[in-house]
Amino acid sequence: MTVRNAGSRPGREVVQVYVAGPPGDSRRPVRVLGAFGIAAVAPGETAEVTLRVPARVFARYDEEAGGWAWPRGRFTVEVGRSSRDLRLTAPVMSA
Repeated sequence: MTVRNAGSRPGREVVQVYVAGPPGDSRRPVRVLGAFGIAAVAPGETAEVTLRVPARVFARYDEEAGGWAWPRGRFTVEVGRSSRDLRLTAPVMSA
């Protein structure tokens, strides 16, 4: 994603990626922090931020099976400053 500094002073922005879903799976949290990074941007400039979300973020621990389970369905990847300020979303299907 691209971060732009619209201010008159140098700035830093923390970018966070969350993964939500699939809907109806009460054994997962509403969303999970998948990755984060920091962009340092000069006044009036932009910076590209590339983050890698590990595949394991899409899994959940199954206590009965004693291991990781990989639910199928639609997940949503959300990007923003925090879990309360999510500005970008993209659907991801798990087959």
